[in-house]
Amino acid sequence: MYVIQETEAPCINISDTNTNHELEKLLDRIKYVARSCKEIHDKYHVYDDGLYYLISSRGVLYHTFCDLTTAGEGWTLVTSIHENNMYGKCTVGDRWSSEQGSNPNRPDGEGTWANSHIWNCRGCYK
Repeated sequence: MYVIQETEAPCINISDTNTNHELEKLLDRIKYVARSCKEIHDKYHVYDDGLYYLISSRGVLYHTFCDLTTAGEGWTLVTSIHENNMYGKCTVGDRWSSEQGSNPNRPDGEGTWANSHIWNCRGCYK
């Protein structure tokens, strides 16, 4: 069991949610801690996309984006394409397996990001 103890913080007043509605939403979502976004969707009947807290099998609490509206299920964001540039646009090289490999004999890339164990195939994510 995890207990969150309220302490005084000199930089932010977390009880003043009247002026910060994003903070209010975030603090409200701590009560939906689960192992996956699907669990949040199914167990708590939450249907709003946004940032939620998940807990790993080792008990580590982390923040992630949950898509709770697509196909009526809960989807957990596991990566984003432009992690270092939020203004970046998707291009031909934005795939789980890069097309920009250095080997001309492998035009589809090196496959270093391809995970055939999870997806059970190569190329099915295109």
